[in-house]
Amino acid sequence: MVNRGLEYYRELYQLAFDTHDEILKGFALKGIGNALWYQGKFSQAIITIENAIDIFRSYGVTREIDDATMVLSSIYTDMGNYEKAFEVAQRSLRLSNQSGDQANIILSLVQMGFLYRNIGDFETSMEYFKKAFTYNPPHQEWCYRHLCNRTGDLYLEKKNYDSAFFFYSQSLQSHPESKTSLLRMADYWFAREEYEKSNWYYKRVYTELKTGGEGNLVIFALLGMGKVARANHDPLKALHLGYKALSFARNGIQNLPFVMHFNYFILLTKT
Repeated sequence: MVNRGLEYYRELYQLAFDTHDEILKGFALKGIGNALWYQGKFSQAIITIENAIDIFRSYGVTREIDDATMVLSSIYTDMGNYEKAFEVAQRSLRLSNQSGDQANIILSLVQMGFLYRNIGDFETSMEYFKKAFTYNPPHQEWCYRHLCNRTGDLYLEKKNYDSAFFFYSQSLQSHPESKTSLLRMADYWFAREEYEKSNWYYKRVYTELKTGGEGNLVIFALLGMGKVARANHDPLKALHLGYKALSFARNGIQNLPFVMHFNYFILLTKT
């Protein structure tokens, strides 16, 4: 899916180039940047999206500027550059407030809450999530699912399981086929030590994406299945799944940081 998306947006860019349509070129560049991000090619993604922002700024396409800026913050987060992620998320929130783009206001608030959670400031994190909910995001929209998932993550980390389950369930009700929401439910059941239920969700995501899809989600599903195998005292199966995840990372999103995988293997060697 990622490669097909990249091909599509590259073809769109060629069309924009041939027809001298600069705004279409901006849309194509933003799409290419997103696809590169999903492949873990962070530096290329940032440069591409910044080029798209320059085009949108030249033509006053404010909503796309807001959206692309939000994407930049998410990329910096995936890179582990939280200082830059904070800076860009604040810029995104400011731009979204100026333009009145409600969806991006919500996403910017969620990003701020997520970043505060990452540095251990749960109280401030929850304040941002609560503020995002005051905008009453439509339940069928992605921004609502994203907000529910991030709120559920915070409650799960605090071991407030009932609240975590509530928000993950809200996200799944919004879109029962959402792979991100399915992975969240898998994480929830793993935290509750309901390993059979947890593995069912991880395996479903893996099965549906293994032949093509969002590479990072395939990796998370495989690592989740590996965690379940380890919890069930099957280290050889866990190790097999871990190496399979590493293979996906190398083949599909080769610039994704491997720290996650290496830490996983270190845990396995201690069993």
